[in-house]
This record gives sequence, C-alpha cells and structure tokens, in this order.
Amino acid sequence: MGNESNVITPDMFSRCLELGAYAAVVGGAITRPKEMTFRIVQASVR
Repeated sequence: MGNESNVITPDMFSRCLELGAYAAVVGGAITRPKEMTFRIVQASVR
C-alpha cells in the first residue's frame, strides 16, 4: 500500500508507515523538494 500526497510532517509520514504503507508522497515535494526531503530524513534518523 502507498499513500498519495498530503503528508506534510514527519509524524504524518511515520503514521503512514505504521499503517502499512511502503511509500508516501510528501506534499510540497514538487515545489520544495529540498526542504521537504530534509525534514523527513532528519525525523527518520532519530
């Protein structure tokens, strides 16, 4: 299962994974890819 967009916080991304998603499209990734990716990666490292 995957999730399509509207994931805008690290907590939302983590919740998608908890619910069984193997991928999630991060909202804003098209217009601000660097900022969105940095935020998600930093949360994943913790």
